Amino acid sequence: MASINWVHPACRSPFLKKIRHIPYLLGDDGEYLDGPNLYLQERCSGRLRLKRGNENQVATFYLSSNSITAIAYRMANFMTWLETVACHPTEGRVHWTQVAEWHIKDLYRDQMILGYWTQEYWATGKLFSLNFSSTIRPRLVEAMACCTWMCEQGLICWPKPEPSIDECHHAYLDAKNALEQALPAHPHDTPEETEDLRYPRRQDPSNWAPLTPVELSAILRHMPDTARKLAAKTYLASGMRLDELLSNMLVPGTVHLRSEDEQKLARPRFPRKPYVLRYDPKDDSMIGVLPDEEAAFSPDQMLPYRIMGKGKKIRRVYLPSWLCRDLWRYYVTERPRVKTSSQSHMLLNSRGDRLRSWSVSHSTAKSRKAAETELGSKIAITTHVLRHTYACLFLESFISSRAKEDGLDQANLSQHLIERYGAEATVILQELLGHALIKDTNRYLRQLSMGRVGLRYLHLFHSELKNVFGADATF
Repeated sequence: MASINWVHPACRSPFLKKIRHIPYLLGDDGEYLDGPNLYLQERCSGRLRLKRGNENQVATFYLSSNSITAIAYRMANFMTWLETVACHPTEGRVHWTQVAEWHIKDLYRDQMILGYWTQEYWATGKLFSLNFSSTIRPRLVEAMACCTWMCEQGLICWPKPEPSIDECHHAYLDAKNALEQALPAHPHDTPEETEDLRYPRRQDPSNWAPLTPVELSAILRHMPDTARKLAAKTYLASGMRLDELLSNMLVPGTVHLRSEDEQKLARPRFPRKPYVLRYDPKDDSMIGVLPDEEAAFSPDQMLPYRIMGKGKKIRRVYLPSWLCRDLWRYYVTERPRVKTSSQSHMLLNSRGDRLRSWSVSHSTAKSRKAAETELGSKIAITTHVLRHTYACLFLESFISSRAKEDGLDQANLSQHLIERYGAEATVILQELLGHALIKDTNRYLRQLSMGRVGLRYLHLFHSELKNVFGADATF
């Protein structure tokens, strides 16, 4: 399996220090993959940009750390596929110098579409196709661009002659058989190892029921400390993504230095040296700064502040004043006093470092197990379920309020009324959640509609069944 590696921060070599933000790949036997790594340096440094169609592309001089990491993972995935003999048994292990175009366009592509080259398949034996536009196409484009660039540099011969259609067909069938035989004999015999597997793909919210008040209370009671409990409360009250939340909780009145990624942004322009933070929703340099004490203890119920979200997009979110007061009480009474770069972040761990998303996720998982023991029932939760819960509660409260204004029975609304009322709220919810597409927000409305109306329709259906089978029917 190819691995992604980074230059150690303590490295003293001036040359390596310049490229320490660029990862490099090693093969499963520790081989340094020369050609792919040279491509990564050109690609991640901004000297090489992928061409799309007939567009004239200018050089990109800066890529965010997220983009660099995504490129590295695409390349690592392809290099791992080349090293996996089961994916191309007729070819054996394919070295990066021997890659052919049909390897990428036929075998690699089809195995991802069919679901053989996925984490789910190797863990559970179940085929689950990857999303073509968000996962498969970027991987194919990256692999083709890498091979094309290596050919231009004289590192490989490309493109290579393609085999006949009959040979390609036999290679496809041999790969399919080899992949099926490469699995454990009984992958479903160990459900305890696979029942909690979660993969980084957007989940339909219908797969995650919103948490009930009882479940939420139990989860919060078992959080290990106040900082993580406040992180969960803020997550639920604001609907932010976890990474957004932890990186946008800056304390007004402290001195803060923006990261290198933020300093290089063209818009907004952040200072390149440490500066004092203050709460000002209209100032671009104060993005991510929490409401100050004066605002938190004011009569206002909802306090706005701007955050930098996914894809470096700026949006406005709102925090309830009671939550801001809880944050400031924690800041005054419990928060560790530090004089490091973490001093400007509100939520810190016991060592004085700012909370990380993996830490909150781990604490949530432990709290879930304790809450399940307390309640005696299973709770389907990851930290992202809190975001789903926020969205569903937002829509449900709005729909109930609108039905009450119109004098309707909130418990017996038709699907048409639920969707009509909900459509008014989804536009606002889209902005609050930071969704690029309205269809992603409409999933929550569909879930709510089916939950409210679907169960009522089933009761009517079973009542009618009793009439069909007669009075002697036993149910």
